[in-house]
Amino acid sequence: MVVLMEINTTGRVTNVSLNRSSGHADLDRSALAAARLWTFRPARRGETPIAITVLKPFRFVLNRR
Repeated sequence: MVVLMEINTTGRVTNVSLNRSSGHADLDRSALAAARLWTFRPARRGETPIAITVLKPFRFVLNRR
């Protein structure tokens, strides 16, 4: 699955959406919820922080115990 993330000039995620679904609604919701909580070091153009949009792939792995 791939999540589209908009990140503002302070490094906070301001908007998330699915770019490509995993095919499972629960996994899609989990990825979107996780992405909303992330923070980043702001992107910069020279010394100036800028807002950006990025595509972030998510990969879920099932661990058997």
